[in-house]
Amino acid sequence: MKKTKFSTYFVFISFFTLATILVVIIQKSYANLIDPINKVSNPSLGKVINPELDLEIIEEIAIKPVNFNEDSLSINSVEVSTNSSEQP
Repeated sequence: MKKTKFSTYFVFISFFTLATILVVIIQKSYANLIDPINKVSNPSLGKVINPELDLEIIEEIAIKPVNFNEDSLSINSVEVSTNSSEQP
């Protein structure tokens, strides 16, 4: 029987190729685990909120008239009534 010998160079390259592939897989897995956590964490959550209301703005809003358009509500009822009138 003939024994095939691997050269030390081939074993060296194969070992480091395998090690590189494993490191890349571990890095990608870790990045996939940590990236969603980093995207969710928001620095604005750490801000202190001022609990005092700006009463001037609230008064301005209360003074403004309400612009209510009654025609915007009747559009849906008109479409329903026209659809029902077309049917015999």
